[in-house]
Amino acid sequence: MASNASSVLNLSNLASVSARDIEGDDANPRMRPGAVTFKVSSGYGMQVMKYGRNRNGSAVVRGECMSYVSAAQGERSTSAGSITAGTTTSATTSGLTANDHDGMMFYVLDNADSAGAAPESEVGVVASNTATLITLESDYPLSAAIAASDTAELIANWQFEDSVDGDEAWVVMGTVMPAGGISDGNYGWIGQEGFFPVLYTTAAVSVGDPIVADAAAFLDFGSDGMELQVGINPEAVAADLASPFRGLAYLKLHSFNGPATSP
Repeated sequence: MASNASSVLNLSNLASVSARDIEGDDANPRMRPGAVTFKVSSGYGMQVMKYGRNRNGSAVVRGECMSYVSAAQGERSTSAGSITAGTTTSATTSGLTANDHDGMMFYVLDNADSAGAAPESEVGVVASNTATLITLESDYPLSAAIAASDTAELIANWQFEDSVDGDEAWVVMGTVMPAGGISDGNYGWIGQEGFFPVLYTTAAVSVGDPIVADAAAFLDFGSDGMELQVGINPEAVAADLASPFRGLAYLKLHSFNGPATSP
């Protein structure tokens, strides 16, 4: 019942969270990773947030800009490595970091010995990984075994790391919520849509200017195209503030811009 048979796995409802939950820096997940909540905050109004895991390699602080884990810019994926054997629920490979890819989608890019045959283009879900073994959720197996020389990608859906300048909106997750930040490897909430106090890189931003991702911060769009724009600056930001500084942003990352550079 992998992606060739079903479009869902282990459905759940929107998360119900408190202000205390939003401040969490959780070594063990206190709710389902990838959960989304819609909340109303005094002054800020509606805020949409996602619960994810910090795979940055270091702690992240409130207001920083986070992107989904990837191996290259313009992607939300990492290679599954050199596959040498497999089954419908596992792949023997090499070069991975243990536990880094838990919960990611396992997308079969190519069936090396039979072009276009299953499980090519199918999706499984990573239950766990070591440096050399990817184990998929047993309730969502591929329709055929993965085999030596097949290729696959691990696609992030709630695993995040520092953004970088040039990240397109569809790969940006949002801004860190907890006042104390989120430790490396821990779980916490990321603001995706609505008004949030965020960190800006020093630069003047005019009222109504689009904003884009910078190095773990936000920045005026300058001449960047629509595909990089992650929200709007609702008020002027002075250029004389020391970098990074905290300012207000209206993020649009629950319903982000697509990769097209113009309408």
